[in-house]
Amino acid sequence: MSLRLNTFTKIVGIIVLLLIPIIALYWFSNKTSMDVVMNEVEISMHKDLSYFAAQTDETAERLAKSGLMITEDINVRTLEFLEIHPI
Repeated sequence: MSLRLNTFTKIVGIIVLLLIPIIALYWFSNKTSMDVVMNEVEISMHKDLSYFAAQTDETAERLAKSGLMITEDINVRTLEFLEIHPI
């Protein structure tokens, strides 16, 4: 029995053969794009966290300096020995 392919079968076969590389390239492009986006998001989050940590350190340092300045103030030192009577 000889296998005879009509025109429709040949065209469908050619279309399927052409779709395979297109689908493979689309998959590869999509994967690469997702990897790039994920990398950029991680870099952005790292920058944001670094900035937040620097701001937190700066605020803690200012609070520590403020505490030292307050303890050296004469008016605050007079409050140290103030007697408070509960009502």
